[in-house]
Amino acid sequence: MYNSLGSGNCDRFPKKLSWLCWRGFFPQVIRNEFLNETYLVSIDLRYSNLVRVWEDSRRLGNLEILNLSHSHYLTQPPDFSQLPYLRYLILKDCVSLPEIDKYSIGLLYRLTLLNLKGCTMLKDLPEDIYKLILFKTLVLSGCSRFEKLSKNIGNMSFLRTLIISGKAIREVPSSVDKLWDLDFSSRQGLSRSTKTIFTGRDITT
Repeated sequence: MYNSLGSGNCDRFPKKLSWLCWRGFFPQVIRNEFLNETYLVSIDLRYSNLVRVWEDSRRLGNLEILNLSHSHYLTQPPDFSQLPYLRYLILKDCVSLPEIDKYSIGLLYRLTLLNLKGCTMLKDLPEDIYKLILFKTLVLSGCSRFEKLSKNIGNMSFLRTLIISGKAIREVPSSVDKLWDLDFSSRQGLSRSTKTIFTGRDITT
């Protein structure tokens, strides 16, 4: 596995680069020449200056991890339509991100983790997210404007961890009762008639 932690010339990446790790990535968009569609497995651009993610939507057939945490200038949600094998999507502390792309998120059939901790502009999730049957972990803590989870969350039969602390949600749909493998515990400020899922565990990767 190749690992690039760069701070200089963007044009000298190995041709078989599989792991692109560049903290503080300074361009406002990822140019196509950075993206090796054959080998690239992980993109880790924490603390980037990205405003939008892709220069053009390009198929990354082996990409499993996309980590754009702490990218405070990111205002356009990524297009996921060309990422068929993505499993881990980490957008923690993307404070300017207003939404998740509703046209492509439902295509991430293998997605198992979505971390949106501290995405303070986010108000809801696209309905197609609740159709992802392999989905296991959803982190929404600190999403202070997020008010409502869809009743269709009960269809996510593999969901094991739901973290919702520090946000505007006051109740969880009763459909979560169908998710037998979730651990339930009460939380102050939520409706008594509602069960709340809170593991206390954070996903920081």
